[in-house]
Amino acid sequence: MEITAGPDRFAVTALSLRFFSAIVTGQGEYLPGERPRLRATLSSEAVNLDRLPWPSGGPTWAIPTAFLQATDGLLRLDARGLTVGGVAVTDAHATAAMENGQIRLYPVSALTPGGTVAADLRGEVRGQALDVTAEVEIMNIAPRPDEPNKKINGQSLRTSVLVANGTVEAHGVKGNMSLTSPDPLAAAKSLGFGRGGGPAQNPLETTARAAFVLVPGRERSWERLELSGLRAHIGPGEIDGKLVVKNTPVPAVDMDLRLQTLDQDILAALSGLAGPSGDSRPRMPRIDASGRISVDKAALRGVEAKNLVVEGTASRDRVEASSISAEMFGGKLSGRVVAALGDQTNKLTVTAALTGADAAALTDKLLAGPCTVTATAEGEGQTLADLLAALKGRIEAEQNKDPKARKPGEAAFSKIKADIGFKGRPGRPENGPTEAPLSYDVTSNILLAGPGTLREVKADAQTVAAFGQGGVLFGQGKLSGTASLFLPGEKGDRTLPVTFATGFTIDPAKKAFAARNLTLEAAGSKGGGKIEKKGPEEGGKLSGSFEFPDINPRDVLPALGLATPPHTAEGDLRHGRLSFQVAETAGGTEIKGIALNLDDTQATGSVLFRNGLGRPKIDLDISHLDWDRYFPPKTGEVKPKGEGQDDPLPLAKIREYDAEARIRFGWLKKGNVTWKNGHTALSARGGVFSIRHEAADFYGGRFLAELKGDARDVVLKTSLDLQIDGFDAATLLKEWAEGDVLASGGTTFVLAIKTNGLTERALRRNISGSARFQVTRGALKIREPGSSPPAQELPPQTPAAQTAPAAPAAKPAEPKFDLLPFSVLSSSYTAREGVAVTSDFLIDGKDMRVTGSGSVDLRDESIDLAVVATLDSGNKVPATVKGPLEDPKLEIDRNKLVGDMVYRVLKGIITLPAKALGKILFID
Repeated sequence: MEITAGPDRFAVTALSLRFFSAIVTGQGEYLPGERPRLRATLSSEAVNLDRLPWPSGGPTWAIPTAFLQATDGLLRLDARGLTVGGVAVTDAHATAAMENGQIRLYPVSALTPGGTVAADLRGEVRGQALDVTAEVEIMNIAPRPDEPNKKINGQSLRTSVLVANGTVEAHGVKGNMSLTSPDPLAAAKSLGFGRGGGPAQNPLETTARAAFVLVPGRERSWERLELSGLRAHIGPGEIDGKLVVKNTPVPAVDMDLRLQTLDQDILAALSGLAGPSGDSRPRMPRIDASGRISVDKAALRGVEAKNLVVEGTASRDRVEASSISAEMFGGKLSGRVVAALGDQTNKLTVTAALTGADAAALTDKLLAGPCTVTATAEGEGQTLADLLAALKGRIEAEQNKDPKARKPGEAAFSKIKADIGFKGRPGRPENGPTEAPLSYDVTSNILLAGPGTLREVKADAQTVAAFGQGGVLFGQGKLSGTASLFLPGEKGDRTLPVTFATGFTIDPAKKAFAARNLTLEAAGSKGGGKIEKKGPEEGGKLSGSFEFPDINPRDVLPALGLATPPHTAEGDLRHGRLSFQVAETAGGTEIKGIALNLDDTQATGSVLFRNGLGRPKIDLDISHLDWDRYFPPKTGEVKPKGEGQDDPLPLAKIREYDAEARIRFGWLKKGNVTWKNGHTALSARGGVFSIRHEAADFYGGRFLAELKGDARDVVLKTSLDLQIDGFDAATLLKEWAEGDVLASGGTTFVLAIKTNGLTERALRRNISGSARFQVTRGALKIREPGSSPPAQELPPQTPAAQTAPAAPAAKPAEPKFDLLPFSVLSSSYTAREGVAVTSDFLIDGKDMRVTGSGSVDLRDESIDLAVVATLDSGNKVPATVKGPLEDPKLEIDRNKLVGDMVYRVLKGIITLPAKALGKILFID
């Protein structure tokens, strides 16, 4: 160093300093006087300012206000290869000028690997303080040829501007600052914050402002930096709050920040500070941090959360989010995350709970109602990739809701519980790509229960889940378990267990799944099939097909709580076959293409479930069905009078029925009555029901019956309309009412009644309505005196009741009849309060005319009828019919030949109302 000095001048004419590779050169002079002047020029190369021993601080700063007020000066600084704060500055230049208490650093420029920095700093002495204004331009150079901005060597130039103004005093600096930046993360990288990597694909334009306080330190040049009233706009979102940065041996930050929004773009931009996307090393914090961050709305990978709050701390060896809370999926999230960071390994522990969540939001509307989800996980690894690959834990989810609160379209389950375990799969390649998917073994136990037809499902599942850039992928899995189907019955409800097993695949990205090679077993019958659901792009519908090739009804009936009919032939109910398809439609889930074979009966059709597995709509075609083949009508059985008439009707059970059916048949026989080419329509919901039965061919005529009821009130209200036109009453009465009275005649029968009550007796008592029958151009059978009545067919003996073969019974003699032709046989009834009254009973024949009137009391099943028979000779024979409907008494004078003939005519007629009315009105 060369120095010259005199009374009016002190100069350093040559300065050269070497320290290892660092070189500093310069020259300068100081001119004393009334207004001293200072001029200097310094140049440096390869200087690392981070290695210099800076002087310790104190409670205050020494501000050279007197020197600045009295001295004029000009200083020029040039530096190459400068390192400051860990940032390598390629080239830096600064000029400082002082005059009359004012100071200005301009121009100031620096070239960094990521851009350039230019600054203009102005200061003015005010008493013992210095008012300062600073403007800094940070220009980031990045290869963005798509951006129409300034370019340097073909690279786009984006400028961020930082403006600060305040007052520097001995006790600190107070002021305000603002930032405007088209890409703040790129600017941060220019200043050395963050790791390399390219520019953000979607930079977030930012504006920010805050008040700041910089406080001197006792052991360092400054103690803390406080930012308050912070308010920033980052892209479309906002952030506000405060920060305190402490200049301790390990710098520390206390924060209380609120973000308006947090989305994938913001996270992707922030990730640029941590390093390139391929760098999976855990980032050891350079500072200690603590405080609270809240987010009004976060949306990450399709998952939205509101009022997200994270409180915690971070240090070099531990990061802990001690409290996490949010509102998501309609519920409340709470949890805790701890990461222990070490030199050799890192440990991660996560606990979380989501309560009161909406299952519809969690399952894409597959389920509905409130639910609770808890999760725990832990992992250990040297790198972040290793830690995530070794992650293991458990997720438990449960849903409970009132079955009555189920809405249309929701699954018919009131309880759903799932216990899911996961464990990282070993075998991740050590030198493989860091973006390779993470794979986990997944096991789960699932329970579904509810009041619907599908009462309960218990299942176990195993699969492999992989998490990669494309989302979650599932490998081929296995599923097995049992399901219980609810079967209502008159003598008690039952559940039918069904076991199942299948392999399955799930594609969450496409919202699709498939279960193939599905095996089912229920009630001794085995079947198989498949079921799958396509993604929305392919229609998003459920479809499947099933087949049970060999069904033994004699095994199925006991499982359904039914006994094999005792009179069933040995070869009947031995073989059956069932196949059907499953399809999801706009109206619900449809079981279609049903093909059922039972003995020689065939049934085809479909069943539509409109609300989950509730309210079925049945549509079937049956070739023929002989109900009497399996359940022969009982003969000779006499029900005790009044038995069960005071038992309350099952109104609650009726209200539970929720179904709709339409069944067509080619031929149907029940109770010795045959219908051809008919159909039955049934509807029941909420206690309101209707049954309509029609047949185009009913003994040569047409048949229509409709029963309606309403059980919503405290009593059952019901009505019955029956109309049979142009049928052969002779054949029907013989087969149905066991009355061999008519030989021929076309018949019309019409019945319309209403009633209400809580018991059968009340229903009888409240019957009102009308009935009418008419037989035209027919003939009556008049049994000859001494002729035996027709024999009744008895049911065959069961094998247990058979003994040694007996001699064949003698065939009973056929009864002998006389025929009495007539033109009209008719009567009409009007019923009120359980009593049916007639005044137009008529038999109009060529040889005899019978008229009468009376009543039938349906309350106690009795008849009181008075008739008069007028012969073609003009003789009149009165008669009365009184007594119970089952066995009324006919009173007539039979001493004369005419009286005996009339007796034989009326005896056959009066027995018909008892049997016919009993079958029409009081069938169980």
